Amino acid sequence: MNKSTLWLAIGCVLVIAGGVGAGLLLTQDSSAPKQSEPAKTTALPLPTDAELQAVLTREQPAIMTVITKELPQLTSLYSLEREKLYHRGEWYGAVLQYKGDEPLNRDTLRIILEKKEGQWQLRTTPPQLLVNRHDLPQAPVEMLDDINKPAPLAGTENSPAIIPGE
Repeated sequence: MNKSTLWLAIGCVLVIAGGVGAGLLLTQDSSAPKQSEPAKTTALPLPTDAELQAVLTREQPAIMTVITKELPQLTSLYSLEREKLYHRGEWYGAVLQYKGDEPLNRDTLRIILEKKEGQWQLRTTPPQLLVNRHDLPQAPVEMLDDINKPAPLAGTENSPAIIPGE
């Protein structure tokens, strides 16, 4: 090996080592938390149940318009119970209680609407026995849990209790 090859090899090693060192320093500086900037919180607190109930009162006519348009016979066969707005008021859920005489059609169903771009949209077509995360991936889990709680069947003294997990 001659002198110039040796100096060239040493120079390459120094350049590479310098590049790696500079890269490590820059990475550490940019990833270090800045002490002078306070942490920003952008999440607003969720409305209270009372605030959501007040919004539901205002939104009820628009919600019922969508329900009766999409499911015209629903209100003649079912009563809407446990109506509630969820999250920031953009999700609506209700339990549909069968009010007819036919014992084979007495399932209690769930209905979900979502407000997008100022318009309510039916998300459960047809209404479901239970709602789930698979069918409604953006829905708040708290809403799904609440709306899926067992609902007693009206007018049935001997209806068995539905116990989750059995």
